[in-house]
Amino acid sequence: MTQCYEITTFVPYKRGDQVFINYGPHDNFFILMEYGFVIPNNPYNYVSLDKEYLEISLPGETELARQEKLDLLLRHGFYGDYSLRISEISFRLLTALRLRVIQQFDVSTTGTQGIILKWKNTITGLTEIINSQNEKSMYFHLQLICESALLKAEQVLEALKASKATHLPLSHVKLLWLESIVILHSVIKIIQDSQ
Repeated sequence: MTQCYEITTFVPYKRGDQVFINYGPHDNFFILMEYGFVIPNNPYNYVSLDKEYLEISLPGETELARQEKLDLLLRHGFYGDYSLRISEISFRLLTALRLRVIQQFDVSTTGTQGIILKWKNTITGLTEIINSQNEKSMYFHLQLICESALLKAEQVLEALKASKATHLPLSHVKLLWLESIVILHSVIKIIQDSQ
């Protein structure tokens, strides 16, 4: 075993000819881990907000209500994989946040059952939003989540810049964090412009 890639082509190449390889639609983290390089301004880059979503503290949300909301997300296929791309907020994240910001959440009441039905209607496309107050709260908390992730990314990037190491992979890791910062700034601007 040579631990090398073997590439088979459909077109004959002569020794010394340049061969182009399509690595597929992958973000820089995947490309760095698999192939050892990064692509500046890679359109497939994204920021995952799964951890921030789970850690968000919502006023008045009891642990029981939080767990019931997470169970609903799981049952409907919307648990996790909450991401942002440059100028794009994933539908999964918007859907999950719309549910999380619902206040006075008690599944045994008809009021909560009604709002859950409205939430389900946003999933199926029967309606775009639950109501204007929910939408306003959802975007407010999305901005808080993004700002928290941005602060963390900026702190990590500053620590990496302060590092005395000069080897190539460190520059790749810096680029990963820098591009996360760009994505987060882009989405925060979208949120602010929509208000």
